[in-house]
Amino acid sequence: MTEHSAKATPDAAAREQASAWFTQRQAFAQNPALRQRFEQWRDADPQHAAAYDALQALWDADAFKHALQHLEADLHLPAMPANRPKRPDRTPLYASAAALLLMLVAG
Repeated sequence: MTEHSAKATPDAAAREQASAWFTQRQAFAQNPALRQRFEQWRDADPQHAAAYDALQALWDADAFKHALQHLEADLHLPAMPANRPKRPDRTPLYASAAALLLMLVAG
């Protein structure tokens, strides 16, 4: 966690905004302007940094990674066809699930 996140408890609005930024984090490498806007948002309020750091900590937690690995099996989703094209990036889905889980736990 950053030094900002130890000083503030994020409110619902900060957590929601952090969730939106978290789902875009992979785009930061290709879009420096987006990365800059994120950094400005994060640095504007200690609650922003705290909310984003909480999502990052949840995403990095071993228990959460394990839960995500078994998400498809737990939901009883049908098997993917053998001749399917390249698997789509599910990071935004997982980030949204992490954000939802964080909001439920924090709420």
